[in-house]
Amino acid sequence: MKKLVILLAALGTLSFASCKKDYTCVCVDGTDTESFPIADKTKSEAKSACNSLGVLWTPGTCSLK
Repeated sequence: MKKLVILLAALGTLSFASCKKDYTCVCVDGTDTESFPIADKTKSEAKSACNSLGVLWTPGTCSLK
C-alpha cells in the first residue's frame, strides 16, 4: 500500500511538471523594454523560446516571467 501511495505521488508531481501554461519573455536593452507572449508551453519550452529571442535581442537580455 505504501508503494502505491509513493507511486501515485510521483505521478502527480510529474503531471504538474509537464503542464503547459502561458509565459512572458521580457527583453531589455538599455531603456527599451519589450514583452513577448509565449502561449501554451511547458516551462522548459518557454525558457528555450525566450533564450532564442535573447539571441536576436542584442546587446540586451531576455528573461522569462
